Amino acid sequence: MSTESDESFLSLVFQLVRALFALVWELFKLIAPIAALTLLPPPFALGTVLLAALASWAAVRLRWMRLAHTCSSLMDMGVFGLSFSVCYWLSSWWGLGLGFVLLIVGIILSSSLQRRLGLAKVLPESTEGTSTQGRSAWEGGDLLTPEGERVRTFAWGEIAMGGPTFGCYLFPDGVLLEGLGASACFSSSGRYFAAPLPSRGTWGMLILDRQERCVYRNAGIGEFWEIDELTDEAIYGRYSPLTGNKPYRMALADILRQSEAVDLVPIRDLWVESGFSLDLEPVEFPAPQGGHCLRGLPYVPESLRELDRPLGPLLKPLLRLELDGEPSGLLMSVTEVLLWRNDGQAVACRAFARSFERQWCWHGDWPPPLWLWQAGQGWRQLVAPWGSVPGEPALNWEEPSELLESELLLHGHLRLQRPDHLHFGYGLRQYFSDVESCIGHDDEGRIQLGEWRGTRLTRLLPLDGKGRRGEGAILGEPMENGDCPRFEWRRDSRDGRLGAYACRVGDWVLEGEWLIDHRVSNCGRYLALVAFVEAPAVPHRLCVADLRLRRLLEFPFELLIATLLDFRDDVLSLVHIVGRLDMKERSTPLRRFDHAAPAAGRAARFVADDPDSWLYYDRLVLRVAEDDLQVLPNWRLAGRPQVANADGEFVLPAPTGRDAAWLFGAETEYADCYPRPGEPRGGGCLLTASGLGLANLGPSMIWSEDGRYLALTRYIRRLCARERVDSDQWYLLLLDVQERSLRATGDHIGCMPHFLRFDAEELEWRVQSTDWEPEDRPPVWQTRRLALGELLALCTVPLQASGKLWLPAEELKRAGQWHGLDSSHLQPWRN
Repeated sequence: MSTESDESFLSLVFQLVRALFALVWELFKLIAPIAALTLLPPPFALGTVLLAALASWAAVRLRWMRLAHTCSSLMDMGVFGLSFSVCYWLSSWWGLGLGFVLLIVGIILSSSLQRRLGLAKVLPESTEGTSTQGRSAWEGGDLLTPEGERVRTFAWGEIAMGGPTFGCYLFPDGVLLEGLGASACFSSSGRYFAAPLPSRGTWGMLILDRQERCVYRNAGIGEFWEIDELTDEAIYGRYSPLTGNKPYRMALADILRQSEAVDLVPIRDLWVESGFSLDLEPVEFPAPQGGHCLRGLPYVPESLRELDRPLGPLLKPLLRLELDGEPSGLLMSVTEVLLWRNDGQAVACRAFARSFERQWCWHGDWPPPLWLWQAGQGWRQLVAPWGSVPGEPALNWEEPSELLESELLLHGHLRLQRPDHLHFGYGLRQYFSDVESCIGHDDEGRIQLGEWRGTRLTRLLPLDGKGRRGEGAILGEPMENGDCPRFEWRRDSRDGRLGAYACRVGDWVLEGEWLIDHRVSNCGRYLALVAFVEAPAVPHRLCVADLRLRRLLEFPFELLIATLLDFRDDVLSLVHIVGRLDMKERSTPLRRFDHAAPAAGRAARFVADDPDSWLYYDRLVLRVAEDDLQVLPNWRLAGRPQVANADGEFVLPAPTGRDAAWLFGAETEYADCYPRPGEPRGGGCLLTASGLGLANLGPSMIWSEDGRYLALTRYIRRLCARERVDSDQWYLLLLDVQERSLRATGDHIGCMPHFLRFDAEELEWRVQSTDWEPEDRPPVWQTRRLALGELLALCTVPLQASGKLWLPAEELKRAGQWHGLDSSHLQPWRN
């Protein structure tokens, strides 16, 4: 096996230029001060060094540690500049000696000053540990001060999934600190409080001087994941329990000297770090006409400690509303939209009454209710818009968009639903916003990313509504003529799970009853709808309304429709229910479900919740043709070998056109709904048109020129490898379709293999240095070759006959599942 460089030229140039700029900048910061002082006369150079030393001392006294370290670095470089200045201006031989002496003395004095000022970096030292262990880094929760008072903690989170926890600490005297780890403790005297600062990278350390109300943060001390003991002299703790739990000790004075000191500032009854301000200006909202003016005055409660989220009023500032100088008793967020009616005699906004301040404010109850003011009638709260029933996508209503004489228009959207795997699933996940997903593939199988959008809606909310379901129409997205589909609620199903709606677009009334779940195509010509049905049936009738020709195109087959996904470029994607899988069974590419769905007319009980099995959801893609809706295949025809991170099902024909390989079921190691375009795929199954089947394969493959051999890859995650390795592993397989046999190499062939050529002499492929493909830069490839003779010399394992198929011996127990595959799409390549 030979290896030669085949690095991407553009990637190499980019990396070299970036490294060169970084090197030039670092050299400039190092050389520029030395060169500048070298050109100064020695007295001026000496004065500059002394000035840097004085600035370092002053910055330390003022606890400006960043400035102190900067001045200290300038002092170090100034010592070199002073020495070179003496050599430059006194060019005789004794000038060189004097410069050398000044350099040695200057370095000694500079180091001594840095140690005295606490600028010299001191590292934690290993120790034997203490007799007691502190709180776990994974624990969290409230704790008590040495005086016996409670320290309230809240807003707990964790690093990654299941990692160490972090949260906010509110002390009895009002000191509030954010982002602290769980393993915190007080000093024996009660003056100091220490906690780690968890991070995905290097951890840090925080020390609170409770007496001075001063916080010391140090991002460079990462040895104390768990703190065991804190005294007024030293801190004792341990590094990550995941990597040996090694004990460390460090003098408290050294930590304080090396840390950035921040004085806490008072805000109401809290003491917080700088960064919060109460200096907000009043905001005026004048009416377009009529002379009325609504004014918002900044509002912060007098007491913040008692709130569940004490920083809420500072993070989400509120305005106290006054209309024409009269208090309204309402509070509104500065981010909310306020709408005047065109005549200036009415205004609407989201706000909450001050009497319900603790109920609404900063407790996560968002958005607040809608309020309306009308001239001569005053303020009143509008009823909340009605929502969806259990079988419908959730309706999310956001900010108001327009205030009319009798209606308030609200923007909103249907919450997007998609399966919990990328191309299928055993549950539907709902999303509050648009989501990134796969909208196509390039020639080598890489995912092309795009957004799936929840359907945008507009609610017509009657100002005199009573909150009953169905009050006010719902408008969809505008179509190509500017008209919006208008949905008006008629009734709910007898089981209360679905709503029946009338639908019209402009003056075109679409006969029948429809579900609220719909999609407007990105060109605006088509509207996808699902017909309403009563139980025991489930929704199964799919129609596409052609606005231009004013006709309904109906899909002729019944589907157990779960939700509509996307509608772009005349292609409609939807999710339908195909069957159920028992929870005790394992999902595989050969068997995704073990109970097929019944006919749609009696499927209500089948799709109901069942604690012993999962519904199996599959994606279906339809193209709007001239006269009908055509099903698009769930596989793509690959015109070239695919990469290791190629996604989805594909068919790779042999060069002779007399055979083809169909790969299906390959997923990332996470097996979830996220695209993960750079992650390798594995665990797929392969079936050739000639009837050979293999399992547990990746998408990297290539046919030989004569179509006899098919080179394949088997992807093994590093955690599943036979021995400890530093990366995921790929192994080369050779399938002989003529002799119906399999050969395999026992060595890793490199990360992310991509086959390039397979002729009568050798097999050529390229690999990367990492087991994923980077998204922010082109991959760097290396080419590898292996002679065909070396491959043919490998041990041969014959496949076993099973009906019309040939399978490895270990697959014979699943022969029935292999025979149950629908492989009719391989017929064009069968002899």
